[in-house]
Amino acid sequence: MAQASKTVKRVATVRSLDKALFILDLIGTKNTSIDLASLAREARMPKTTTLRILNTLVRRNFLSYDPATKTYSLGISLIYLGKKAEEQFNLTRILRPFLAEISNEVQETVSLVLLDYDTAVYIDQIISKNLIRAVPSIGSHLQLYCTASGKMFLSEFDEEELEDYLQTHPLHPLTPKTITDPLQLRKELQQIKQQGYSIDNEETELGGFCIAVPVRNQTGRLTAVFSITGPAERIRSKNLELLTSYLKSISQKASESLGYKASPSQSIQ
Repeated sequence: MAQASKTVKRVATVRSLDKALFILDLIGTKNTSIDLASLAREARMPKTTTLRILNTLVRRNFLSYDPATKTYSLGISLIYLGKKAEEQFNLTRILRPFLAEISNEVQETVSLVLLDYDTAVYIDQIISKNLIRAVPSIGSHLQLYCTASGKMFLSEFDEEELEDYLQTHPLHPLTPKTITDPLQLRKELQQIKQQGYSIDNEETELGGFCIAVPVRNQTGRLTAVFSITGPAERIRSKNLELLTSYLKSISQKASESLGYKASPSQSIQ
């Protein structure tokens, strides 16, 4: 019998990015700004390499450069990212019980989705216990025009934002059911605004079905989306009217937990 060999699994990394993050961490340990020579020495990198990294980080506002003292300090982009990370952490903590409630009731994979510029991103989920199930990855990004969560976010775009999106994002077909006509997409977005939920009926992947409902904050702004995902045949076999009504009621409760107050004549939509 052949002897089993011991192997060490290595995670693929980008060396230049790793160096840049090391420099950020290093500067973050300082109580004052630091100059190029000191950084290069402490990072054990050539000055030319260190300077290229620093210039990139300054250009992206992750670092700030003071030409008077020729020193570097942490930049404003890190403040923004830190605040966003805190918001997302708090949002996940507050909305997690509602994900669990939906999961227990619907028995399908349920996700919490946020808008990330021109895509949507999964930040939390509870995976279905069914043998055949959808398993989206936390952190993965979704196209807006062909997913239930994405279309929910698109339905909130104003006319200028929507026109800009359509001009810069070709509606490539992912399946034969993907909407590729901007006029047809606009009609569906209007319908989503009226009904208060959105559907992906095999538009992203054949055999897949998704329903999304909005979660709003105290100002009424669409903050997040709850989505359920599973096999199209199984979800379509449910009473969709009752299912969407249930999901909207949970999203209403979730929105109220974030301070949203609808008038008596308003629904969550």
